[in-house]
Amino acid sequence: MGEGSEMEREGILSAMNSAYGPYAFGVASLLLIWFTIVQPELRANKLDFETFNKTLVTMQQISTQQETISQALSVNAKQLERLIDKLEASK
Repeated sequence: MGEGSEMEREGILSAMNSAYGPYAFGVASLLLIWFTIVQPELRANKLDFETFNKTLVTMQQISTQQETISQALSVNAKQLERLIDKLEASK
């Protein structure tokens, strides 16, 4: 039973290897490439995206603050122009 089943197993493995060998090699190669190259790059890009997203939010906040400052400076400029006009008129 041991020797016959071993020969039978070798025959099955040989038949499977000849039938599915190229496919198995392709799948194994794909998995190897995925786990060694693609997956680490995806992780690195995920971190880059999170950093980019945080930077974008910060820049949007700065832009909003600059807009508020711009509006305040515009109001101040108008008031200073009126003050200069009054000072020139009083001379």
